[in-house]
Amino acid sequence: MGEQSSKPSNDLAAAVTLLVCLVGGCAEPKVRTRDSARDACPKPAGRGTIDPNTTYLYAPSFMRTADGTFHYWACWGTPGDIIGYKSASTLWGLEKAPLIAVLGPTTKFPFDQKNVCDPSVVRSPTDGKYYLHYGGETEVKEGEVKKFIKGIGVARSDNPSGPYEKIRQYVSSESVPEEVYGIGQPSVTLGPDGYYVVYSYKIGPETEHHLVVLRSSSPDFPPDDITTVVPWLAAPTWSANLSYDPAKDQFLITGPGTTDIFVAVFDREFKPLGTTFYNGGVPAGEGVALLADESQHPVEVDGKRIFAHATYSNRPPQHVTGPNLWQGFLPPSVQDLGTCNAPRCPDELTQCGHQCVNLKNDENNCGQCGNRCPAGVPCEKRQCKANCPAGETSCGGKCVNLQDDPKNCGGCGRKCKSGEECIRGNCRAT
Repeated sequence: MGEQSSKPSNDLAAAVTLLVCLVGGCAEPKVRTRDSARDACPKPAGRGTIDPNTTYLYAPSFMRTADGTFHYWACWGTPGDIIGYKSASTLWGLEKAPLIAVLGPTTKFPFDQKNVCDPSVVRSPTDGKYYLHYGGETEVKEGEVKKFIKGIGVARSDNPSGPYEKIRQYVSSESVPEEVYGIGQPSVTLGPDGYYVVYSYKIGPETEHHLVVLRSSSPDFPPDDITTVVPWLAAPTWSANLSYDPAKDQFLITGPGTTDIFVAVFDREFKPLGTTFYNGGVPAGEGVALLADESQHPVEVDGKRIFAHATYSNRPPQHVTGPNLWQGFLPPSVQDLGTCNAPRCPDELTQCGHQCVNLKNDENNCGQCGNRCPAGVPCEKRQCKANCPAGETSCGGKCVNLQDDPKNCGGCGRKCKSGEECIRGNCRAT
């Protein structure tokens, strides 16, 4: 990124073009060259409005179906959280398309009677139906203390616009205080050997926020067909957008950086491979969706990779109340895993994903990026002081098996209820 062009006039033209893009959006350049190091990096190539948003709208799911139609779902405040939807035959047509409600709170399940949010949609190639995964919460009172029951559920429809029938809740939490996140923000994709869901997890102030990865052979995640693939994945964002790239056999997690969009790349075992950064000059609010097909596999439009996201405004909460935009980028000529648009770290720090960390004492990146020390075990001189045996995880300083521990079932602090046992990382009635 430090090289200068030998043609100043081209640099000036590029600067003018970028300024025009930042002000009003721009179309893909008609001429594309690969004659400098910069051409190996993602380049901005167009931007437009999905929804002007006068309340709050965030955490989207973005799909292009086989007929070329663009579909957009997002958490919508009207007030209260429901799921809104719009569609258009072109990206530019989304701005004028009406936003309609497709899913809201009901009393069918105990976890989503107050708010329904965080949509992620996949279409089954078997039955042709659309499966909408979502997070929900219900307010409860324990004495004078207000708490929330939170969970993740799935609904089904013959059409992307609904109506959606709620099928089941497949992840649940005990009631948590108002200031505790709980669980939520699911994102689903069809992987190489079934459907995968990633969601955010933070139960209790002592539990570090992380992601959990589940797998099922069915898009509706029946209780007897769920396996915990990764019980603890370092969380680069609260609202993780999951997709699978079959051409590279890689999972992608997309989210907002400080001033950019990042795509964290993982192998099929969810071992981190690196991060690609996309800087279009517009900071993204909560939740960034990578345009994907009906299986949530990434797709390009006219050679461009397309992202959708909320933006900031002066109205609280600022990170979800701005207009929702799409941004296009020319992808790099080769897969970039951190060399382009990456954060500039001081000499003593190292770039890990979208953060600058000290590998000498960072417990989540001890000695190398992604090497997390067990809970309560410090990182000293690039090494974790202690490790649990293979197949066990440290929860509060104690080594446990998350596949069968009823007090840490599928994740640290996730307790099974009375009459349930922990089987393959999931609480099930005995």
